[in-house]
Amino acid sequence: MNHRERILSAWSFKEPDRVPIEIRIHPSMAEIPGADKVIALAEEHGSNFIMAPREQFPRFGYAGGTNFPPDAMLGITASYSEEIIEEIPGEMKKVLRTYSSEVGDFTAITVHPAANPDDMHWEKKFIATLEDLERLACAKREAVAWDAEAFRRTDKSIGEAGMPYVDLFHPLGSLARSSSLEEVYIWIMTEPELLHKYLEPANIQVAESIKAMTAAYGPGLVLYTWAYEMLIPPWMGMAAFDEFVLPYDKAACAPARRGGAKIRAHSHGNIMDYLARLAEIGIDNIEPLEPLPMGNVDLAEAKRMHGDKMLLTGNLTSEHFNAMSKDQVREQVKNAIKSAAKGGGFTLACSGGAFAGTNNVSIFSRDEKINLIKSCGAMIEAGLEFGQYPIKF
Repeated sequence: MNHRERILSAWSFKEPDRVPIEIRIHPSMAEIPGADKVIALAEEHGSNFIMAPREQFPRFGYAGGTNFPPDAMLGITASYSEEIIEEIPGEMKKVLRTYSSEVGDFTAITVHPAANPDDMHWEKKFIATLEDLERLACAKREAVAWDAEAFRRTDKSIGEAGMPYVDLFHPLGSLARSSSLEEVYIWIMTEPELLHKYLEPANIQVAESIKAMTAAYGPGLVLYTWAYEMLIPPWMGMAAFDEFVLPYDKAACAPARRGGAKIRAHSHGNIMDYLARLAEIGIDNIEPLEPLPMGNVDLAEAKRMHGDKMLLTGNLTSEHFNAMSKDQVREQVKNAIKSAAKGGGFTLACSGGAFAGTNNVSIFSRDEKINLIKSCGAMIEAGLEFGQYPIKF
């Protein structure tokens, strides 16, 4: 089987030739001793979901991270600009970031250390006051245009090497990232009507956009959503989830199912008790299913309860790969495959963000990076050894 066939077989709850192994090595790791061998293993054996170029995303705009689209913010049309408002050479600079829209300007301030200009922390977020939220809720929204032909070209270029996907706007998750978390959770308790005033049209916009995307592309489109880790404990409880997430996400995702698209969702943390709700929403794949201590997922129980509804992905404690031995990694891989691989419906993947596949490797010492590479190699080798179907234990 090729990588795409392997993923699709597992996602159809059938047993492929072996368990798909999701792993990619960040380019910055190439200089680490032993990395060349592991990079080659990952390129040969990694069955990965591959993000389409950002210009192929629907232009909802995501103002919560380091990507600042020039023409949209949280689903509304807006023009982006920035200026340095303070700078101390050799120490830091402050950047004022502005989205100008028909409902006024939304501003944020980021602070960047001179030692690492790409790093930053937020001094002010775009949605900082109730007045900001009110303006956001009142803004005009419409289905977002998307270039299906460009994505078809990406799909063709990836071919059998993996499964391409398109990032998808999550209205509440994006709001949480574009405001201070404390404010959003206070608004959930004190301003529910205003929050619903924003969520209803924003999720209709998502639904209409998905409908247009599936109509333009046809069946087989993979959409990727995220931010559920900020909508579960310790941030939000079940009652708030059932009011502000479940009905909106269920309605927004319905056109994907009708149009033959699949939705892959990301959530760190304590997601175990919310898997049934994600299945009800229509989520087709959930990752990274973190076990203790970073999350609370019992993979065997998740497989028993939801393994015929959702492709399960992850569960290796890769946040500890910098210190784990090869034998420890091997044992985790074996346990994950034993817990979830039979009958398909599982892909082996890292669960934490701080591993050799992300730019988070910059936080580690050289010795830790060497161990990260060894751990990733051990993960691939164990996945190949224990993941051959039929599973033998």
